Parts: sequence; C-alpha cells; structure tokens
Amino acid sequence: MIDSFVHIPGPQFLLIFFHYAAFIIILLRLLVNNDDTVNREVVEPTKLSPLEIAILKNGYKGAVNSAIFKLWQSNSIDIVEDKGKGVRLSKLSEEPNSPGALEESIWNFLNDYEYLRDFFQGTVKEQLEKVIQPNVDQLKKFNLLATDEIKKRYWSFFYYGVIALLVMALPKLYFGIVRDKPVLFLIALLLISLFVLYQVIKPGKVFHSALGKKVLSLAEKRFQHLKRSPGAARVSNNEYLLYGVALFGITLFLPGDLMAGFSNPTIFDGGSVSSGCSSGCSSCSGGCSGGCGGGCGGCGD
Repeated sequence: MIDSFVHIPGPQFLLIFFHYAAFIIILLRLLVNNDDTVNREVVEPTKLSPLEIAILKNGYKGAVNSAIFKLWQSNSIDIVEDKGKGVRLSKLSEEPNSPGALEESIWNFLNDYEYLRDFFQGTVKEQLEKVIQPNVDQLKKFNLLATDEIKKRYWSFFYYGVIALLVMALPKLYFGIVRDKPVLFLIALLLISLFVLYQVIKPGKVFHSALGKKVLSLAEKRFQHLKRSPGAARVSNNEYLLYGVALFGITLFLPGDLMAGFSNPTIFDGGSVSSGCSSGCSSCSGGCSGGCGGGCGGCGD
C-alpha cells in the first residue's frame, strides 16, 4: 500500500490532494458552525434594540455609526465631508434630540472632538466601549456572541484541518525528496491549502455563535424592505429605520456626498468590540476551489 502511494504520479497526486483539501476544508467549515447554540430557539430580532443589532452585526463600529446616524436623523448634529481631513461632526442643537446613553456620550465628546476618526481611537473609544458594555452583556445573555468555548472550538477544528492536510502531504513530500523528485508544486499547494483553511475557518476572528448568525440572517430578511435611496432617511418617520442602518450600514441611508467618508476603512482600524463579521462565509466551496488551485507538475513521482 505504501509502495502504491509512493508511486502515484506527481500530477495525479496533485489532483487527488486538491480534492482532498477541498473536501476537508468544506467539511470542517460545516461542522465548526454547529456549536451548542445551533438548535436553540431563534430570538425575535425586535426583542433586541437597533443598537444591539448594530453591535451584533459590526461590533463597536456598528454601534458608533448607528448612534451617529440617530443623532444626525434627529437634527442634533450635522455631518460634513471635510476635504483632506475626513468626516466632521458638529452640533446643531443645545441638547441631543435622540435619547440614549451612547448618543449622549458621543454628544458630550463633540465638545472636544469633531472628526469621525476620533471616536475610533484612544480614550474616546475606551469610554464608549464601557457605555455599550450593557448591550454586549445582553447579547451574551441571549447566547448570540461567541464564548471562549466556541472560540476554542474554532481553533480546534483549524488544527484538525492542519493535521489532516499534513498527514496526506508530508509522506509524499518525504519520499519525493529522498528519491530526488520535484516537490515544489506540492509544497505550494499545501501552503495554499493551509492558507485557505485559515481564511475559511477564521479561528482568530470568531464573533458570533451559531445562534447569533441565525438571528442576523433572520433580521436581514425581516428588514430587507428598509433598503432605500440615500437622502430620504433624515425625514423618515419609520421607527424601524435604525434596524436598517444597523444591518445594512450607515452609507446606504446617507446622502451620496457623505458615503465616501464612512466607507474609508482606515477610520475604523482597531475600532470593533471584536471584529463583527456579518453571517459567516457565504461559499466555502468557492473559496476553497479558488484558493487551493495551483498548477500540476511532478511531486515525488
């Protein structure tokens, strides 16, 4: 059996390993999502506040953007794209017209800070994270955020994948090297497979529980009708509009001239409670087949 394994032609083994790696990655992705919350009852999205939905969707960034939108919609602040300096916020009223602890905190900080980037760094960020901590605790109460156990689960499944890939590739590499056969393509395919495995499992970026992903998916379907043309949001009386901002992003509901400022990723560097992703990878198989490709050639034949 070992002799048959050793003498598999290089191009043929590359094809076998490619399909093997794709199978392992897809299987682990499907399994890792089924944590102990997967069969629990899905929370009705409206039981959560728009702020909590914003945190569930995009962490700290979602929370701050949602609060800023609420202040803007209530004519408490103005948002201006300051060329070369970024998005500038300024007060329009003596007191905030939109109640809420986070909105009030942002309002107070506007006495000393005026640019959007100021709310994603330093002391301001630390203080605002404390303000939204009760909302984070509420999400944990509903089992919507990843616990330490769930995060360990993702790392464990990632290591299982690494072991499975190495068990298949290393013997062929060893016999290829000792028999002075080309192994470069197999090494490249192994490294690409390991990279894709990490990108698909994302063990270092686990934010939601399986139940949390279900709630987000349900909420996005429930509030899909809120997507609308930018510019109409400020005069809208739709009480659910903030759910739309939380789920689909602030830029969809702002006038076109303000979109670019809120779309600049450098503003939000390091600005999330824990990196909120939306609802997991959309296509594991697509990511795998795209990343595990690699050419064919000799590898130990």
